[in-house]
Amino acid sequence: NLIGWTPEENGSLRYQLSEEITVTGNMTLYPVWELTKTYDVTPDYKKLPKTLMTTMPVADLALYFKLVNAFFNYESSVFFTSDIKNPALILDILQCYFPVMYADISENGPWISYNDNAIYFDYVSYNVDEHNERIEEFTEALQKYLSDFNRTDTDAERALLIYSRLLENMVYDKDLDLYQDYANMMMQSAYYALMQNTGRSDTFSRAYAFLLTQADVDAVTVNSSVSNARSDHYWVALILDSKWYYADVSLDLDGKTFTHFGMSDSEMTALGYADAKNDAVSAYTGNNIKDLIDTLDTRFHALHSGAYSPVLDRDADKITFKDENGNEIVFDMIAKIS
Repeated sequence: NLIGWTPEENGSLRYQLSEEITVTGNMTLYPVWELTKTYDVTPDYKKLPKTLMTTMPVADLALYFKLVNAFFNYESSVFFTSDIKNPALILDILQCYFPVMYADISENGPWISYNDNAIYFDYVSYNVDEHNERIEEFTEALQKYLSDFNRTDTDAERALLIYSRLLENMVYDKDLDLYQDYANMMMQSAYYALMQNTGRSDTFSRAYAFLLTQADVDAVTVNSSVSNARSDHYWVALILDSKWYYADVSLDLDGKTFTHFGMSDSEMTALGYADAKNDAVSAYTGNNIKDLIDTLDTRFHALHSGAYSPVLDRDADKITFKDENGNEIVFDMIAKIS
């Protein structure tokens, strides 16, 4: 909000809006703005986490953004060159970070023609106006996740606020057969979770990584290899105040807890992820994701014995929760930043 003027660049308020100003000679006035305590995030559908921006090959990045632009321009095809080795991998990134595409394409998702060296969109809408209306509908649905952030929020507080909103709105679909519905790409996307409020670990993890990226928290989805005890399970790797951690929304849904948030590698192994450090795989970072996660960091360890009925107090930078014995615990988030 504009509250007045100052004769100095980045200076403090000198003249109120209603105040009369006498100009003598050359004079430059700079606006003084009052920042509101809270803010909403306006979705930027071209946004990717920095981790992917630095690990994706240039040609793959270029094709990704061509696909994004083609969707917004209501174009049905994008051609690719022979230097794109695995176009399906780019579609996997779209599944996570560009969920808006499912607002107006077939539930089978974009499809690849290797004969044409092209990726095609099959639109559901009849015209560009309906196309834009569908995009707007999805954008409005994101408000409950991307609104009311405090300007003083840390990375962890923004991440936990989104985490808590997912816990509040999502229900795990235990009947959804991942293999039976594999051809339905929409059901594996962030879009499905955010619009239907249900899904499995893959949809929840993609939804969380997408929302975190929108809120300026770097995040990628991670899935286990076939040797892991949690085969085909997905979770998220995210950066909180310059350190990498794991978080698993799907495992916290039933109890509505923060128990699986902010895990180190050793804590994940202790919680039953077999050998998470060796089995974690993420698109474009591959197995290298395992080298980013701190092995022994215990910043959020107090949550991992069971953080039930959590209440996030962002003004005080604290979480109040019940442990597995019903005792009330107050967790100081700032004190735990090392």
